[in-house]
Amino acid sequence: MTLSIAAWDENTGQLGTIVSSSSISVASRCLHWRAGIGIALSQNITDPRLRANSGL
Repeated sequence: MTLSIAAWDENTGQLGTIVSSSSISVASRCLHWRAGIGIALSQNITDPRLRANSGL
C-alpha cells in the first residue's frame, strides 16, 4: 500500500508532499514536480519513464 498527500500553503505559496509505502524504493519514484508548474503523485504504476511525458 502507498499513501500520498500533497498540500499547498496559501499564505506562503509553498507546496509540500509526503509519500509512505510498504514497498522498497517505491516512494522515491512517486513524486513528480516542476517549479512554477505543480506536483503530481503517482500510485501503483511508478515507471519513471512516465514522468518524461507528463510535462512535470
